[in-house]
Amino acid sequence: MNRPWVALLAPAETPKPIQEKRNRDFNAVMNDPAVRQKLFEAGAEADPGTQDQMKKRLRSEIEKWAKVIKAAEITAS
Repeated sequence: MNRPWVALLAPAETPKPIQEKRNRDFNAVMNDPAVRQKLFEAGAEADPGTQDQMKKRLRSEIEKWAKVIKAAEITAS
């Protein structure tokens, strides 16, 4: 099933050490049992991961929705 998802992004020029620290900190929060429980109660699920995993997911989503947009002939107004 396709579920809505949220990602934490930063500008491309953000220094790698800052990106890595932010990702570690974010994953630590998302892995906290209390946070996971609150998300679950709100109908959400934490799925922390690596920056590379998110890049792959974003590419996949862009490709998927680009096909839908093209097939439906959707244009910006």
